[in-house]
Amino acid sequence: MEMPQSYLAVALRMVRIAYVVLFVFLIVPQPASAESHKIPSIEAAKASLLEYWEQTIKQDPSTRLFETTDEPGVYNIDTTVLPYKGRVKVLNLVVDVYKPVGNYDSGVVYGGVVETKLLDAPDIPQLQPFSFNKWQRMGWFDYDSKTSRWFPFNSWDEHFPIKERGKKRAVNGV
Repeated sequence: MEMPQSYLAVALRMVRIAYVVLFVFLIVPQPASAESHKIPSIEAAKASLLEYWEQTIKQDPSTRLFETTDEPGVYNIDTTVLPYKGRVKVLNLVVDVYKPVGNYDSGVVYGGVVETKLLDAPDIPQLQPFSFNKWQRMGWFDYDSKTSRWFPFNSWDEHFPIKERGKKRAVNGV
């Protein structure tokens, strides 16, 4: 059974249109989303996280002294948070990408943690667990892709408005 030429002609036109559409989507560059320009690589995020942590510690009212040393990743510090006067070493910079869900008007964000060790008082975590926990929280941050800035994890509501009041934030099931 042969197809009438009109069906064949329509099919050929549709194939041509499909090729044009394919060309447009595959060859012509598509504009990137606004968010994709503001999300740094993980390594760049780690570098900016460390800088933001340093600024945060320096500007905290409980910090009497915060200065770099000749040893990479080690700082001299005098803080009333613990209280502690000695050296602190940055052990690790942890950066994780997540997209908040729920009622927050936010884009893609990074969560960042600066993990440290108090070199001159290894017993502080056991002897002063609440003070040490407060110290650790001073190294927890989130990154807002809309403003390209880090901010303390506990100031989430100031950075992302809630779409509907009365509902809680949920991030990756937490």
